[in-house]
Formats: sequence, C-alpha cells, structure tokens
Amino acid sequence: KDNVDQYLERLCNPRGGRATRRSRGYVWRGRCRPMTTFNAGTLAAGGGEPARRVRFRRTVHGPVSGTAMVGGRPYAVTSRRSTRGREVMSAIGFADLNANRVRSARDFAGVMSQVEFTFNWHYVDNRDIAFFSSGRLPIRPRSVDPSLPALGNGRHEWRGFIPRRAHPQAVNP
Repeated sequence: KDNVDQYLERLCNPRGGRATRRSRGYVWRGRCRPMTTFNAGTLAAGGGEPARRVRFRRTVHGPVSGTAMVGGRPYAVTSRRSTRGREVMSAIGFADLNANRVRSARDFAGVMSQVEFTFNWHYVDNRDIAFFSSGRLPIRPRSVDPSLPALGNGRHEWRGFIPRRAHPQAVNP
C-alpha cells in the first residue's frame, strides 16, 4: 500500500465552450470547477539556466502533472498524496522520540503511528524487538485499482485512512 494515487480529471471550460488540453477547468461532482494556481516561488539561476518562477495548476486531488486524451476528450493528470500539506504532522512522533516517550515496544508502535509518511521502523531493547510500518494510508473504494489512474469525477474518493491497529506491526515475532 502507498499514499499516492493518480486521477484523470475531465477538462472543461468554466465559461462554456469546447474543452481542450489547455482548458483551466475540470469536472468534479457534476460541476465544471476552475483550477487553482499555486505559486511555488522562484528557482534561482544556476548551471546555465536563468532564474524562473515556478507555478502549477491544481485540482481537488492535487497538482496537475500533464494532460491526456481519453476517448477523444481532454483530461488533466493529477496526483493526490495523503500527506500533502501535512508534512509537519510527522514531527510529533519525532518529538516524542526525542522526549524519551518510548519506554517499551508497545509505546514504540503508538509513537511511530504518528509519523504519516510510509516507512518501516524497528525497535530493540533488552527485553523486546518490534516492528511498525507507518503511513497515512488511504482506504480506497473497490472501484479503484491503485496501480491505475482513477477518474477524478468525485465517485472514486478515499473513504478515510487505515487505522493504527491495521498497520503491519509485530512485537517479538
């Protein structure tokens, strides 16, 4: 399991007219919505390249990485990551490690479950060994094959996230 899915968003024109691969709107839950623009700042000049502004379009599922034609219609390709905008949340787990809040293999699973990026963690003390696989892992509807893009029309949305108890983990296996 992972925490990133790709979506195909059918392009449209919020003001009407025929959609093209340059369209700035997409259909979600039956409505043509305008994409937003994210200004990521300026990349400094270097290596023979001039400085340039970095901006990209976004939908409800995340940044647009490109476009494609499907059945003669234009679509935007987007990537949804469960931790986008939440990166700092994992700091809570590391703060607990730094504060020595792990006193046992059981404590270890609780602390590492606060880390939202996917990683396999290991624990050893003079009594126990343990393993915990962290991550903010989405629960996908049965209609979604995580190895293929899902249609971004609003019918194939995540249903929440896998709870701590369902993550791969073991104490003294």
